[in-house]
Order: sequence, then structure tokens, then C-alpha cells
Amino acid sequence: MTRVRLVAREYWFELLVAVLAIAGMLELVVGRDSPGAPSTTLWFSVPAVALLVLPLFARRRFPFAAPTAYWLLAAALTFVDGLLIPFIGSLVVVGLATAFLLGNLRDERQAGIGLAIVLGGIAVVVANIPGPQPASVLIFVPLRFVVAWVAGYALRERSLQA
Repeated sequence: MTRVRLVAREYWFELLVAVLAIAGMLELVVGRDSPGAPSTTLWFSVPAVALLVLPLFARRRFPFAAPTAYWLLAAALTFVDGLLIPFIGSLVVVGLATAFLLGNLRDERQAGIGLAIVLGGIAVVVANIPGPQPASVLIFVPLRFVVAWVAGYALRERSLQA
């Protein structure tokens, strides 16, 4: 039992991402016939979600590239199906976590570039949602991810002071 506890303590983020990815895949399977569901097949959507979160498992080795790859892949997937990313609620949590990770980077230049990547990625995701979007969606959805980035940045600053 103690070994499981040590692994869970060390790799809690990776476990959380895996659980959220599995929840997102199940959400795709269960909600495939609901209105607003992605139009792509499950044969494409489920592996796409797995591919989307896969770089986050390398975040310890690549603290800047792993969250950046998540946002670039998310933006690219919306060109195939604009509803795929917004349909899966658990990917919002993963996106917030990646924004936090980019804000929490030690290198201030990389953190600033990370903010630009987060804003660009979420802007592409929101812009590719089919149909007209109200202005509130175009403003407040990206604002959520900026707040997560600022929280990561503030925690970094606090840890540097300590």
C-alpha cells in the first residue's frame, strides 16, 4: 500500500490527466448522438483525445514543450472538427492545468511566450466553433485560461520570494 501511495504522490498530475482523458473519451462515446456532438467518427475522436494529452506525460522532461504541444494540437484539431475540443468538458480542466504550468515556468521569457500560446490556442479553438458566437464567449472563455496562467505565474513569484 505504501508503494502505491508513493507513486500517487509523485505522479498525481499524470494520473489526473489520464483520468480526465479517459473521462473525455467516455464523454465522446456516450454523447455521440447528442446535439452539439462532434461530427467526426469515434475512430478519429478517441485517439485524437489520447494524442492531445500524450505530451503532458513528458512535462517533467519538457516543462515548456509539453504544455505548448497540448495547445498546438488542440488548435490543430479544431480545424478538423470545431466541436471536438469544446464538447469535452474534462479537456477544459486539462487546458486550465496546462495554462497554469506555462505560467509557473522558471524562465520568465518562456512564461510570457506560454501566455501568448495559451491565448492563441484558445482563440483558435473558440473561433473554430461552428456558428456565430456571442461576444461574451469570445471574451470570457480566453479570460478563464489567462486567470489560470496568472495563478501559475503568481505561485512562481511566491516560491521565488520564499
